[in-house]
Amino acid sequence: LLQEYLKVIKEAKHGRGAGINPCIDCRIFMLKKAKKFADEQKIKFIATGEVIGQRPMSQQKKQIAIIEKESGLKGRIIRPLIDFHNIQGRSRKPQIALAKKFKIKYPHPAGGCLLCEKLKEHFSSQHPVPKGNLKNKAKVSNPCFCIIFTASLLSRPPENMTIHFFFIIRKIQN
Repeated sequence: LLQEYLKVIKEAKHGRGAGINPCIDCRIFMLKKAKKFADEQKIKFIATGEVIGQRPMSQQKKQIAIIEKESGLKGRIIRPLIDFHNIQGRSRKPQIALAKKFKIKYPHPAGGCLLCEKLKEHFSSQHPVPKGNLKNKAKVSNPCFCIIFTASLLSRPPENMTIHFFFIIRKIQN
């Protein structure tokens, strides 16, 4: 899986965010994996937590349509936060309220791309920032700074870097 994902990072068809993150290609990759699993298990629909406008690169109407089509899941993705709760925009307050209502534990919503967060951890621990250098501190605090390290990462990923994919897949009975 890691080698397949590194290929997605290297050959980002739809471009990148402010860092190494190939957001649209990443979502297509994850949903293709979810589709394969769903097809094997005869699952008809896949539910995601997408919200229009939540993420600037991958959660816009045009990009969501591209992702759905290129993943091979056109008409099979359910987006309950959009479809049933009409949640949109950058604020996560409505999702947090729903999680509390249904007693669902959730991670702190700050941050962004897990790929960039893991790279930030890796590189800032290997290359500590001098205390007096505010310019470098700001750079390290931004999870998207890791574009600088693209070449070294792709040739040899850090051994302790784990890429997690979370799928919410629900079997719908006829």
